[in-house]
Amino acid sequence: MTSTQPKTRYHVIVPDSAGQAALVSISNNRADLPAWTSVEQHFWQETTAVNAGVRRLLGLRVATARACRLEWTDRRRDSYYLVEPLDDTWRPPPGTAWIDRDAVQRLHWTDSLDRDVMLEWLDDSPAPTRAPWYRPGWFATSSCWIREALAGAELTPVGEVEQLRSWERSSIMRLATDRGRVYFKSSGGGWRHEAALTAYLAGRFPEVMPRLVAVDADKGWMLLHEFEGQPLSESGDVEHWIAAYAAHGRSQRALVGAVPELRQLGVPWRGLDLIGQEIPAILADGRRMRAGLDGGLSADEIATLREAGPALRAACARLAAGPIPISLDHGDFWPGNAFVSSTRVTLFDWSDATLSHPFFSLVMAVDEIEAELPGVASRVLDAYLNEWRDFGSLDQLRRVFADAMLVAPLHQALMYRNYYLPAMEFPAELDRMTPHFLRWLVRRVCRL
Repeated sequence: MTSTQPKTRYHVIVPDSAGQAALVSISNNRADLPAWTSVEQHFWQETTAVNAGVRRLLGLRVATARACRLEWTDRRRDSYYLVEPLDDTWRPPPGTAWIDRDAVQRLHWTDSLDRDVMLEWLDDSPAPTRAPWYRPGWFATSSCWIREALAGAELTPVGEVEQLRSWERSSIMRLATDRGRVYFKSSGGGWRHEAALTAYLAGRFPEVMPRLVAVDADKGWMLLHEFEGQPLSESGDVEHWIAAYAAHGRSQRALVGAVPELRQLGVPWRGLDLIGQEIPAILADGRRMRAGLDGGLSADEIATLREAGPALRAACARLAAGPIPISLDHGDFWPGNAFVSSTRVTLFDWSDATLSHPFFSLVMAVDEIEAELPGVASRVLDAYLNEWRDFGSLDQLRRVFADAMLVAPLHQALMYRNYYLPAMEFPAELDRMTPHFLRWLVRRVCRL
């Protein structure tokens, strides 16, 4: 029996220039938000499919501001997005109309969820900390900065700025130039340090870090040259994997003495003592585990974690006792965040970086390496650990690594529970991340 992927029904709120009305189609005295169905699968924060769908449906160029509502089941996905029109000369097609609050409540709706999402948007009161890219006008402002930065670097833009992703943690865009493509990223909230950190790392390790076009650390903006090669996840060459993991370990080792500088850049401090103190609270937090909810932990998984509490605290204490010092933890070092070629490794996406146990960077490494290249995980991991040989023998480092892999998922879950989610205006975007990492921890505990 074969399973089929659910179709996605995209619905969009297209505001008028005043932001007080939105476009609907009206047929047989019933209203609908502009919508279309797709069988293609995309992450919800990816905007290319949304923007292209609006252009096909309405002939209108837009930028996606944010996802307003995601109603997903195993059989169907209804995804609602707020978009911003980018063409002042566009006019609505026949069969559509701008409607305000009074009309929303007066009209009959084919789907009441369309009406509810419309009313939520009309009632929206932005928090002072709202991500700038969720606000009208930001796409134009950032696009202007990109073009100015290209002019300063003597690069000529070709075509339109293409929006790739929009969620509360970041916005990503792309633009072709006469000398290759460039990528723009703006990170906010608990991830705002990424631009400053990337610029610092590019200065320290230019041979393995992104090549920068421009950075505005105060805004959290950076413009990068396209990476050379392919994602590590797409390479079947073991030597590429060894080179990437060794490069990461080498840079972490070199940063042991730079912790004060990195703290000044805004990289969060997550010492082992602090993590150990927070273990009891997260193991008791059924709400953040999403206990019994979709995507949450089961009663058995929660029981397994709570029973493992003493072992987790003991592992954390051993890590705190040494011998590996605090350094830069990448936070999201999966094989998609390294590019490799015959001449170069590029390590990127430092938004989740913390100052903690450096081995935490490899939280999912063993499983990911085995999934891509079965049977070579030990070679790749030893290449990483060899960069730390001045702190112990390879056997000693392997034992430390085993403790780190037990505590690392807990560290990640704590970052979301205690640091990222409380600062978010829309925590529902990422509230499944805590149980996601705790589920990884359950798997590790079950292997003990």
